[in-house]
Amino acid sequence: VCIFPEGGLTADGEIATFRPGVERILAQRAVPVIPLAIRGLWGSIFSRRDSAPGRMRLPRRFWSRIVLAVGEPVAPTEASAATLEQRVRELRGAWA
Repeated sequence: VCIFPEGGLTADGEIATFRPGVERILAQRAVPVIPLAIRGLWGSIFSRRDSAPGRMRLPRRFWSRIVLAVGEPVAPTEASAATLEQRVRELRGAWA
């Protein structure tokens, strides 16, 4: 199962503050969490860059190099929203 703890798509390409939903899930089922970061998505056809609500737009890049960065599993006892946000930011780096 993959979740996006920000609660929505970014409007500016930056990672938003993680919401505590992952903590509620882990309270029910204590399992390791594998942090993931998507690199290169901003500006691709899948992003909201240069878009207005309800309008079609052409992407800046048709062919984008998108990378899924995978981190080490985090124990459920250490997996808070803040900890996971920090790990994802480290995985993504400066490459949006």
